[in-house]
Amino acid sequence: MNELTIKNACINKINELYNLYKNKDNVIEYLYTYINDNLPKILEKESNKKIKNENDEELIFTEKEDFFINFFLYNNKIFYLSNTNYFYIYNGKNYTTMKEDDLHYKILLELSSSNIDTLKKLKHKAKLFIVSQIKEKRNLLYSVPETYTIQKILNFLTPQFFPTKNEAKYFLSIIGDNIFKKNKDLYFITLNKKKLLLHFFNDIKNIVISHINIHTNIVQNFVSKYNIKYN
Repeated sequence: MNELTIKNACINKINELYNLYKNKDNVIEYLYTYINDNLPKILEKESNKKIKNENDEELIFTEKEDFFINFFLYNNKIFYLSNTNYFYIYNGKNYTTMKEDDLHYKILLELSSSNIDTLKKLKHKAKLFIVSQIKEKRNLLYSVPETYTIQKILNFLTPQFFPTKNEAKYFLSIIGDNIFKKNKDLYFITLNKKKLLLHFFNDIKNIVISHINIHTNIVQNFVSKYNIKYN
């Protein structure tokens, strides 16, 4: 029923009761007292009860929402890179790019498949919050790969480019510092002048530009000779 219908029904009911008992003073007095004293208190109590129920329900929603968000973030290693506006999902072995629409779909799919019916009402709110958390707190450049990934890279670098894994690790640490623009005044001399290594350096530079969107030559401080100037 709409508001006007309810209002008219209430007025009609009071008029009906009044006309029915208008010749009985005790009943009319009771009706007056009930409407003016008792009914407002009853309605206020019912109103407060509804507000409390809504608050309790919202609290339950919030707790379940937090649980799902933490569960999703724990089980899905998803990172973000603002330079490219891309998301990256890591499966413990490889990093794969992920569009934001695909991330939205993945979140909604897991929400829809949950057994918590009340949580489904908050799926769009939860989705937006998860995306914002990933953007704010999961920078791809600060992600820590698993041992499998690290060893895979080290095995690729040695012995093809570096004699030992320790040298390969040192090289990777330098590349990392260069990406974060650390130690810009340092130069690293490589005795290996093979074209293969030079092509490798060039490939790294192009990968950083195309995939990370950092337009700095991160291998420019690797040199095959260094001239020392004396005063």
